[in-house]
Amino acid sequence: MMQSLHDNDININRSGNLKSSSRSNYQKDFNDSTIDGIDTSPDQRKAPESHGVPLTPLQSGATLINLVLATGPFAYPNSFVKFSPLIASILMGLIMVLAYMTAGFMVEVLSISCAMRYDPDQEERSIYPSLPDESPEIKRKRDERDLSVKNNPYYIREKIELSRMSDDHLHLAVKYFMFAIIACYMYGAMIFKYVSGAQSLSEGISFTFTKDRDRFDNDFHFYYICIFVFAAISIVFSLGNIENSKTLQVVTMYLRFITTFLMIFGSLLSIFKHGIKMEFSDLKPDFSHASNLFANTLFIFVAHHSIAGIVKPVRPQKAVYDTLFYSFSIGASILIIEANLAAMAFTRVTNSECADFPCEIQPLYNENFTAVPVIGQICNFYPALNVAAVPILTITLRNNLFVMLGMTTTSETRIKKALWSLGLSIPVVIVA
Repeated sequence: MMQSLHDNDININRSGNLKSSSRSNYQKDFNDSTIDGIDTSPDQRKAPESHGVPLTPLQSGATLINLVLATGPFAYPNSFVKFSPLIASILMGLIMVLAYMTAGFMVEVLSISCAMRYDPDQEERSIYPSLPDESPEIKRKRDERDLSVKNNPYYIREKIELSRMSDDHLHLAVKYFMFAIIACYMYGAMIFKYVSGAQSLSEGISFTFTKDRDRFDNDFHFYYICIFVFAAISIVFSLGNIENSKTLQVVTMYLRFITTFLMIFGSLLSIFKHGIKMEFSDLKPDFSHASNLFANTLFIFVAHHSIAGIVKPVRPQKAVYDTLFYSFSIGASILIIEANLAAMAFTRVTNSECADFPCEIQPLYNENFTAVPVIGQICNFYPALNVAAVPILTITLRNNLFVMLGMTTTSETRIKKALWSLGLSIPVVIVA
């Protein structure tokens, strides 16, 4: 049992529960100099180490949804329609369940790794200091949410990246193999998001002002200007930790919802004006598109690489599993609705030129609405919202590289993190 520093301090047993005699003292004596219910004067304790800022379940869920809906709304409907809407819907549900199960497994492994580092004799303090303009009362309520479990060995009190978890549980060779997979995936995903984001910016701006998607790029290589703009914004939000971009994540999530809803509305508009184009025979699978569909569906839910950075700041921590479930479920539901409406609206349309509405299903689904006033202009910019997903990938790659080089993410200065994020982003910009 942890020893109290003063007679009137709270006591917490090894199971992580407050003793009943201490609960009233905690409620009464929590003040500015109290950290997690342990009252010590400022000259007797060391300042708690800052580990970033906490995330509410909404902010953490927004980060996950931005990964799930990063490319799906504009890349998924094409393969969905061309394979089989019925089987594709079932496959989406199955992969969503598997994604949730494996993400939960990773949370358990992360929790075990934290328990391996737990020191029962070390005084437990708040992981997060007071935030700017945060009153002691708000901080007390925030810290109180996890008070009953904060001294449990399995409480997630550290951000332990995949490479460090590999150190804990796997052979050294597997650690290097896993890092190679992470690095290849991260760079591939970042390049794809850079290209699609910059292209949507270039074509969207050009179409808005000239009604020609390629005019600006043909005149003065506008795509390269957009690459640098996209890179500048992404790198700025990659300088710290994932939780530092929480405002960007929430705002971008709502923008994704709005833009995806407009694409859904565009499909409904086509159905009301031109009727349902899908026939029963279209439910028969075309296996020539099977690999494309499976890859697109699987790619949607690949967020496991950043689980540690997304989960560790969540308060209350008991909301972690709900956050994972609702984020994956909401993302999958939106994509199934969008793709099924795309199938009903555009399956048998033969018009290949989207200057006229409707047109056949496009590889980038947002292009189907080019000729629809307002909706077309807004949907053109959807891939540019990947500016919120790229920092998550960059930060995760950087933190795992720190582990491989024997560096720690908490001890490195913000300047050093910024320089590493910049260095890791340069090859992406060059290739894109």
